Amino acid sequence: MGPHRWQDIYFRHLSSHGHGYALLKPEPKMVGTESQPHSKKLYEEGLRVGDVGMIKDTGHFVTIFNIFQESGTPVNSVYGVPNGFQPLGFHQNLLFSDEDPTHPPNTWIYSEKAYEVKLNADGQALALGAFGPGLGVEIQFERSHGSILSLPEGAHQVDYDGLPDIREYVTKHAESWYRFLTDEVRMDAYNGCLYVITGYDRASCYEN
Repeated sequence: MGPHRWQDIYFRHLSSHGHGYALLKPEPKMVGTESQPHSKKLYEEGLRVGDVGMIKDTGHFVTIFNIFQESGTPVNSVYGVPNGFQPLGFHQNLLFSDEDPTHPPNTWIYSEKAYEVKLNADGQALALGAFGPGLGVEIQFERSHGSILSLPEGAHQVDYDGLPDIREYVTKHAESWYRFLTDEVRMDAYNGCLYVITGYDRASCYEN
């Protein structure tokens, strides 16, 4: 791939849909080689609003800590928290979600320069508007590469709208977060590599 990451290409092609930063591998990644009770629970929870972390080359999001939770909570005990950490107040009335899936079952999200081609049972393209048994769908790209996300069972969206408070909090503390990451956690970090989760689209299954 040279200087490009598959994760970067995947995100770039799907970003125009306005659903945030698409992760190539959205499922959480286990920490360590042995599953501990608290780490198993964190793994099952997946991403949370307020998680601070990095997007790895593999397309996984690695949570370092959560800005809304106390220092002794499980999510903030894996790597610890920055010096002087004080959680940001969480306002439940600013958290919004839909009871019905935001993305209905069998949703396809793909690059702008792509289109669907209906296939018959033999894999041959059908004329526009054709219907019948054994139909399939093929996504074709006008460019040399593109991105596809299939949501067989749809996905639910969760968003936190307390963004002004988060911006102020990040501005005040971001420098200490990078020092914590490099000096205490001992992970490589560069300017702009940390993200705060303010919402997510969660699916029970997916293909990309």
